[in-house]
Amino acid sequence: MAGCNRSPDAPRQVQVFEGSIDIHSQTTLNWPHLGQSARSINLAFLQVILITTGLCSIVLHSYEYYKAIQAIDRMIAIDIQEAENTLRSVDPEIFLRTRQTMVKMAQLILTEFFLMSLVLIFSGLFIARAPVCLTVLSLILYISSWSISTMIDPAALVQGLIIKLMILVCLFRAVSTACEYAYVQPRISTPT
Repeated sequence: MAGCNRSPDAPRQVQVFEGSIDIHSQTTLNWPHLGQSARSINLAFLQVILITTGLCSIVLHSYEYYKAIQAIDRMIAIDIQEAENTLRSVDPEIFLRTRQTMVKMAQLILTEFFLMSLVLIFSGLFIARAPVCLTVLSLILYISSWSISTMIDPAALVQGLIIKLMILVCLFRAVSTACEYAYVQPRISTPT
């Protein structure tokens, strides 16, 4: 046997078909770490999704607030015109109070959406610290904001439906990725 005359310090060779693998090699394939790096890439992608969703939400709701103020002003102008056409006395104070009340309601709704957007942005920034908690929170906030906007305006349910569904799919996938990341992370950090 040719293999019996080797020194004890020589690395052992295992024949595998036409090549060989060094058993005591310093560079070993570590499959859990490869999966973990793939999940880390998914978390980075999730971070981009959350921050982008939050920023787009801020821009979109600012535009909707601007359009709501214009709609309120048009509605008040139409009401004043109708009152003048029917020869009723027009008290501008009533219309001013009505406008102020409607603007405050629009501001309240916009504040809720801004807070939701800020939570999405901060969730994206700190996703590596608590991935499961922050992704579930983001998913719940997104679904609740979609529900609130649907209660306010039922037509909002179908407006941008494809984009909303894509964001929901991404958030559900993010929760799955975060759960995998949280499950594997403790197993990698503690050697067995």
